[in-house]
Amino acid sequence: MADTTELLTKLDLEPFIGSFSSFFARQKPLFMDGDRSLHLRFIKELSKHQFDPPKPIKSLDEELVRLQKAGVLSKESLSHFSKLIAYFVRLKKYKFEGVLSEWLSSVDIPKKALEFCDFFEDDGEFDYDKMPELSAAKSSVESAKKNITRELSKYLHSEKLAPYLVDRQLHFLGKDELLLLRAGFNAVLRGKIVSRSASGFFYVLPSSVDSIKDELEKRISYFEELEYRFCKEFSKTLSELLPFLKFLNRQFDRFDHYQARVLFARLNDFEFLENVGGSKLFLKDFYHPALERSSAKAFSISLDKKALIVTGVNAGGKTMLLKSILSACLLAKYLIPMRINAYKSAVPSLSTINVILDDPQSVQNNISTFSGRIRAFTSLLNAKPGIIGVDEIELGTDSDEAAALFKIVIEELISRGFFVIVTTHHKKLASMLASNNNVELAAALYDEEKELPRYEFLQGIIGKSYAFETAVKYGIPKHIVEKARKVYGEDKERLSELIDKGYLLQDRLNLELREIEVQKEKLKLAKLRLEEEKQRETTEWQNKKFTLEKSYREAIELAKEAAKKSDAKDAHRAINAANERYKEISIQKTEQKKESFKEGDFVVFRNMKGQIDAIGKDISIVVDGRRLKVEKKQFFEEAKKTERIKKEKKAAPKLTVQKPQSGGVKLDLHGYRVEEAIEMLDKFISDALLAGFEEILVYHGIGTGRLAAAVREHLKEHQSVAYIDDAPISMGGYGATIIHL
Repeated sequence: MADTTELLTKLDLEPFIGSFSSFFARQKPLFMDGDRSLHLRFIKELSKHQFDPPKPIKSLDEELVRLQKAGVLSKESLSHFSKLIAYFVRLKKYKFEGVLSEWLSSVDIPKKALEFCDFFEDDGEFDYDKMPELSAAKSSVESAKKNITRELSKYLHSEKLAPYLVDRQLHFLGKDELLLLRAGFNAVLRGKIVSRSASGFFYVLPSSVDSIKDELEKRISYFEELEYRFCKEFSKTLSELLPFLKFLNRQFDRFDHYQARVLFARLNDFEFLENVGGSKLFLKDFYHPALERSSAKAFSISLDKKALIVTGVNAGGKTMLLKSILSACLLAKYLIPMRINAYKSAVPSLSTINVILDDPQSVQNNISTFSGRIRAFTSLLNAKPGIIGVDEIELGTDSDEAAALFKIVIEELISRGFFVIVTTHHKKLASMLASNNNVELAAALYDEEKELPRYEFLQGIIGKSYAFETAVKYGIPKHIVEKARKVYGEDKERLSELIDKGYLLQDRLNLELREIEVQKEKLKLAKLRLEEEKQRETTEWQNKKFTLEKSYREAIELAKEAAKKSDAKDAHRAINAANERYKEISIQKTEQKKESFKEGDFVVFRNMKGQIDAIGKDISIVVDGRRLKVEKKQFFEEAKKTERIKKEKKAAPKLTVQKPQSGGVKLDLHGYRVEEAIEMLDKFISDALLAGFEEILVYHGIGTGRLAAAVREHLKEHQSVAYIDDAPISMGGYGATIIHL
């Protein structure tokens, strides 16, 4: 792989990675060694919990080497070891599950390490309450410092010295507190002149303070001697724990990788691209991190071939598409979350990621643009197979010759196992590779009415360059452009017309496919609902049958018992019990009538016509827009089915609403912020109502759970939503919701 820093720069990922790296407790390489699937399991488990991130801890590799050589660590280094151990003590108190719980169980913290941590506060300072001798020395130093300040303050308020004081405040020169005096002060004060100010005044240390200062230095020296002794003892303790500390230091880096990714994803509502491997590349709704969230346009690409040749209009997003594909591959490789619909995305497992973007021309190196490109390809031919992105591949030489050369080079790279993404303005290379089964074509689209790029791509066709249209747009006279068209030639103009027809056919085909998908999803939803209703009714019938059979057997047994009784009272009691059981059976048989009613049926109940809204503990009927609850027994005894109630048409203002063209039965909210998702959801429901849909499906994913919860809460309060259900497993499970309108 190219140098990671250089690659991040070329792909415009530096700010994004800088933001991510700020979540590390200490800086480290982005890549995690080891089993990727195991790392993902750890990240998923950690994502389920709220936890405190670790405090910043410096790299301790040098300190571990020093301990191995029986060296003495500074107080600062010792405090970082205490933070390291203390954080794992805190982690072990969380109620993690699965792999996280197993991993933390393997981190057995020795008693000596715990005792070492007890001598430090949470901020890394010594706990002086547990070190009386050191605490007394520290207090002694503080006392001497206060004596110096007190003595100097006396001079500031001295009447004899007042005429010589420049001001009534203490001045710091280095670490010393001094008086600032005018000349002649020695008549009333004995002291040492330390320095002279720019205005000619004197910085003076009084003799009485000088003697206290000498005492302070002795106390500081004693305190530092004691502190060194403690550091030496603690260093010896850590030397005995060296194997454990090396292990813990590695485990901390591992957890630091996990927590940074989890918190970064949680803060930005990003997703992890889990599907890495195989030979296909699918990106759904990927937003390049360099683009502004508010104005960014998502890229979606489906590539099941080894090469993608992107042609078309200038400034149409070809370079950004190339960067987006490589960026998604890089972030997935490093397990860094991104803004994407991860559920519908996948990338191959790549050992190398390389990009050729810049013009390598250099006067100093005596190298031309084309020569630089050839050198870059030469180095790639000798690299491990991976993915290569090349922007403007034919830059710097004759396009026809370059097309022939690069056709062979690309085919050679494909044969060696590389994925190749190429952008070009020239059609020659694309047309030469169009017949290769390993090559996919894509064209950048252009809005001819608005005369602007659409930043969208159609796969399977070659794009127009729109050179003539662009020239007119930016002021070249039309008669000059028309002459250029004639020079360009009728044959090539006809080729452009064929390309245009390809665009139109592809657009029409895509529209028809979308309509078919809508109908297909609608039928699929209806089928699933019918199957679920059938299963529910079958289960209810079987349960009722079992209950009735059981009650019948119990009534028969009670009747038999009554017949055996010799005592009349006992016989009467048994008969009464049998009668009670018989009544229960009768009631249950009456209630069986509910099998003939279902939600949505139109009924007549006590001369009121309505529609069954819900069947539960009670029966809910909607009559003239009002919802009535009726006791089951009364309803089954008195209700009768009727034909659909014809509502009287009331005069209403004339209003014409155009049926939306975008109406569909499903909406995918993966990768959107909560505010964006709710806005899209409201529009989606309105379109569905106008289109006449009764059931629609929304995908929101599971992720952190924030988006799913917000969507469901909004749906519960929405006036147009009757009720909602979890989608079946085959349609997204807990990551999707069926909406009944």
